[in-house]
Amino acid sequence: MLGRSRMTVNKIETWRRLTRLELQQLCSELSAAALATINDWPASGEGRAIKATCEWVTRELEHTNAKNVSTGIRRIDEVVARFRGAMDNEFYREKIATRKLRSGKWKGQDLGAVVDATLSNVSSYIAENGPLIVERELAAAAEPPAKIDELQRITPAQQIGPVQFEMVEGRLRVRRQEAHIADRNDVGAEEARLQLVADANWLIENLNQSNIDRRSVAIIQDIGDQLTSSQNVIRVGIANVACEQLIPRIEEELPAPIISRLHSFNVGVMLYVSQFSDWHTFVDNAAERDVRVGDAKRAYQVGTRLVSELKANEDLADPEVPRSLELLLEAVTQPERAGKRAVFALIRTIENLIAKVFSEFGGLLNAATDGLKDGLKKAVTIGVAVTALGMMATAATNIAPAAKHVLKTDWLKKAGEIVSKSLDDLD
Repeated sequence: MLGRSRMTVNKIETWRRLTRLELQQLCSELSAAALATINDWPASGEGRAIKATCEWVTRELEHTNAKNVSTGIRRIDEVVARFRGAMDNEFYREKIATRKLRSGKWKGQDLGAVVDATLSNVSSYIAENGPLIVERELAAAAEPPAKIDELQRITPAQQIGPVQFEMVEGRLRVRRQEAHIADRNDVGAEEARLQLVADANWLIENLNQSNIDRRSVAIIQDIGDQLTSSQNVIRVGIANVACEQLIPRIEEELPAPIISRLHSFNVGVMLYVSQFSDWHTFVDNAAERDVRVGDAKRAYQVGTRLVSELKANEDLADPEVPRSLELLLEAVTQPERAGKRAVFALIRTIENLIAKVFSEFGGLLNAATDGLKDGLKKAVTIGVAVTALGMMATAATNIAPAAKHVLKTDWLKKAGEIVSKSLDDLD
């Protein structure tokens, strides 16, 4: 039954939007007319009531743009009733209704005649289309809601990549991924690591004395930090890719000894990570992917937006989370020249971030709003959870085409739609 009415429903939605704008304009004219007669306002309050009605209508019309068409139209019907009640008095008919409009679409017409005609047309349309609106609402209610258990089913565990995430006391943090000695193919790996840490410190000290972009220093700093602490070889390898792309851009700004040491450091890091099986698995996976320029551009746009949003929501994420994304973005700054490994790493990391948030907060969408308060950990507010889910739902939808092509995974689009619909239902 809903199918036969689809075109008509679309027309109703269009009518609702246009009527909202028309009533807002009418309200503005009526409010201006009421103020123009303020010296004549009777002590019984009719003039003040018209002004108050215009203020109420203005606020109410702001809520008629919701996705629920029937709710929006019911509000318009309430607005019409409120208008009629406020203007059912002698003061309105004698002092305001007779005023001529001087501009706009109703220029030259009596305000009272415009109000009567507009309200009558709105009421007639609602009366005529009311059954269809109810039919639409009932049909929508009969449709099965987005299944949060489906979200949990399709959301995968975090995959091998440069960054994985965890939730600690209600905040996203970068998960420590330490390589194990058993993974190393060369007994000299530890000596190489210590030398690379020393080289990184030397480079950081000398680069800090130059005038180059501080982001260049941050890349070396991240490599040094990873080699010193977590020893996440995939992250080290991808940061080294960014370092490799960085060198040609700063060669002319630095003395030859520093550039020579930087080249040596870059090669040394490449040889170091090549001794770990995790890096070989990651490289093999990336090599099998057909990465297009469009994938790199999309990943860069989504990643950049996530960095901005995460920085703006400090209650949600530790600063290391957006900083880790920024370092990966450095390797994709020029999408046309970005390598497979860099693009693969960025998309994989965005996927891991989305998967963590959905798995952590997704189940809470099954509950009513009151239930959310009990279901959330004490360290997390409802606002933080909803913000995180909304942010990741948008990211999931936007990154889905690139992830499907590069990662060969298609869960993101569906998961993003489930979360978006569930969030709409909470409103």
